[in-house]
Amino acid sequence: MKLDSCNALITGASAGIGREFACQLAGSAHSMILVARRDERLIELAQELQREHPKLLVHKVWVPPFGGGTHNALPQNGGGHGFPAADQT
Repeated sequence: MKLDSCNALITGASAGIGREFACQLAGSAHSMILVARRDERLIELAQELQREHPKLLVHKVWVPPFGGGTHNALPQNGGGHGFPAADQT
């Protein structure tokens, strides 16, 4: 499977397999949406990927830990590039 210039959505990006997949794919992807619950690790990963791959578009989506009540995991304000991301690094 050819992944050059792909657009990827990676969940669980702050640790483990999700983080490793983001790191491996960053060299060939056009853009990535990184989704995670750990905000600090998500920011750290996005900065690392941008430093190592300056042409890569990285969007971060923080999903707060689930508690009582309901909420929307993805923001509703459109982040450009066709992605509903609230923050672009």
